[in-house]
Amino acid sequence: MIISVKVKTNSPVENVERIDDYYKVCLTNKPVNGRANSELVKLLKRHFKKNVEIVSGEFSNKKLIKIE
Repeated sequence: MIISVKVKTNSPVENVERIDDYYKVCLTNKPVNGRANSELVKLLKRHFKKNVEIVSGEFSNKKLIKIE
């Protein structure tokens, strides 16, 4: 399954929220040296309890995520 994700970094709390046809994910890390992407993968793994991989959007706040 592939989902669309919009990421908000530097947030006070971590959060995953479904909004219509995409997910809004708030992360506490800043987008520096891939830390936000690592946090995103860990958070989505916990949320979906499945393997997660960034398919596209590594340097963007809009990403496509593959969930296996």
